[in-house]
Amino acid sequence: MYSSKYESIRGRWSGKTYTVLRKLGAGGIGEIYLVTDDNGESFAMKTGRDLVSITKEYGSLVKLGPMCFTPKVYELDDYEKNNKVYHFFIMEYIEGYTLRDALSKEKLTFGNKLDIVRIVAKVLKEINDQGYVYTDLKYENIMVDKRNGIIRLIDLGSITPIGERVKEYTPMYDRSNWNAGSRTADLSYQVFAIIILLVSMLLNKDINPEKEQLERVVDRLRRCSFPKDLYDMVNGCLDGSIADCGSLYDRLGTVCRCSFAGRRLTYVLNAVIAFLSMLLAVLIRTVFA
Repeated sequence: MYSSKYESIRGRWSGKTYTVLRKLGAGGIGEIYLVTDDNGESFAMKTGRDLVSITKEYGSLVKLGPMCFTPKVYELDDYEKNNKVYHFFIMEYIEGYTLRDALSKEKLTFGNKLDIVRIVAKVLKEINDQGYVYTDLKYENIMVDKRNGIIRLIDLGSITPIGERVKEYTPMYDRSNWNAGSRTADLSYQVFAIIILLVSMLLNKDINPEKEQLERVVDRLRRCSFPKDLYDMVNGCLDGSIADCGSLYDRLGTVCRCSFAGRRLTYVLNAVIAFLSMLLAVLIRTVFA
């Protein structure tokens, strides 16, 4: 929409002017830009031509405003460009990096990945408790705030009331694409998306429902040396026996604790074996001296 820096946007109703610095990204309903106001303060601006969708996302951000994991939203307005009306809202600019960036730049352990997904499950439970499902969960919509390390969600356009049809989604996380259920915004839809995120992180690759079968993906995971509790949890999320984010959060905690206990036991056993080996070597030298 904007090809050059420093183009100005003037809100038709507020009269406020914003200067475009650069494009941050694009979603299903519009584009997001880094802008500054007349005082030089930085914000993110989401703009598009679909009034209903822009207004809906703005309303979702207002409702979720008190929660620390969503961007603060400030105003809704519109402007004209080339004789066309565009709608926009101004929100907090989150300086940070996405989960995909984190995975590509940092070597995350099994425990790190479980911890991240557990935080995501807790965040999404809070959204679910407000009567909504965040249907477009994906690496690019999960950000780590550089200022405080808090995980934040961006692109709230997919927030959908529980029970309604899902309109915004990414195929990898959508259970309907995997022939694993309907495209309805219910609590189990949310759980399915989270567990696919975890499976993808553990396999260190994206998985494609158009090229792979879910059973084979799970089999590939099973061939890795992960704790049995992990496989039980994954299967529970896929078959619907773990059907809400609260239950998933608890199960992730159990897997984390079991994994830690297993690593600690392995460390102790290795230490004992090393000690016995050293003792045996001393004994052999003593006998044959």
